[in-house]
Amino acid sequence: MPLSDAHLQHYRDHGWVVVPHFFSAQELAPALTALPEVVPTAEEFAEHPDCERCAALVSGPFEGLLNYPLAQQPLNALAVDEKLLSAVGAVLRTPDVRIYQACLWAKYGGPHTYDQRLHLDYRNQSLLVPSEDPAFHQVNAFVYLNDVDDDSATRVVSRQHTSGLAYDEADLDRARHPELYALEQSAVGPAGSLLLFEARTYHRAVDITRPGAARFVLNTAFRTAQAEWVGYHAWPFRGKRPEWVAWVARSSPAQLQALGFPPPHHPYWTPGTLRAVGLRYPGIDLSAWEA
Repeated sequence: MPLSDAHLQHYRDHGWVVVPHFFSAQELAPALTALPEVVPTAEEFAEHPDCERCAALVSGPFEGLLNYPLAQQPLNALAVDEKLLSAVGAVLRTPDVRIYQACLWAKYGGPHTYDQRLHLDYRNQSLLVPSEDPAFHQVNAFVYLNDVDDDSATRVVSRQHTSGLAYDEADLDRARHPELYALEQSAVGPAGSLLLFEARTYHRAVDITRPGAARFVLNTAFRTAQAEWVGYHAWPFRGKRPEWVAWVARSSPAQLQALGFPPPHHPYWTPGTLRAVGLRYPGIDLSAWEA
C-alpha cells in the first residue's frame, strides 16, 4: 500500500492529507530533468522575470497552468504512475479509477496574484454537486515537484469544520466566514510529496511573497469510473496530437484504463479493433486485452 493506515484515516476524518516523500528522489528524477524544458526554473525566472517565456506565465493567476499532454513524456507518465493510481484507488475505495484532469502548474514569487477565497472545485469539474456516496467520489492529487513551504502551500480546511455548509456556498467570503479562514492549514511538504483532497474540501491558493521562490506542482484529479458526470479534460479531443499518441503508446494496461480505455473482455474489443488500435498507437502494450 502506498498510503499508510494513518494517512487514510486522516483523509477520511478531514477530507485531505499530505503524504511526505510519496515519490522518492529517484522516482521523481526523470520528471525533474524534463521540467526546465517546459517552464523556467526559479533561478531563471528571478534573473530574467521580463523575458517572454517568464512574463507569459505570470500575466494572470492561471497562465502558469499548462494542460496535458505535454511533449515531455516523463511528466506525462508521472500523472498516471501506477503508484499514484494505487493511492487514488485507496482513497476512492476502488481500483477502477479515471484521470480527468492533468496539468503542470508553475507559480513564481513576487508581485503576482494567486490568492483565492476558500472554495470547492466542483462547478468546473462536474455537471452536478459532490455526492456523499463513496461510489461517486472524486479526489484532487497534487504531486510536489519541489519543496512547498508555508509561503506557497495550498490552504485547506478540515471537513469537520465545514460539513454543515450548503453546496451553493462554493466560494466563502472571508468577511462572512472569518472563523474558517482562521482554521485553515498549510499543506506543506518536501519535493515528491502528495497532497490529496476530496471534492467537498474547501481550499485555496495564496500569493508567493518571497522573491526568487517558485512552486511546481503536478495537478491531477481522479474520479470513480461510475461518476461519469465529472470531468475537465476531454482526452479524445487531444487524440491527434503526437504527444498524446506517445503518452498512450508508453502506458501500461492499468494506466490505459485510467485514461479511459475499456477494460479487457469489454464487448468493444474484437480482433479487428485490437489490430486497429495497435496501428493507431505504435508500440502500445495490448497484451492484457489480447490475453
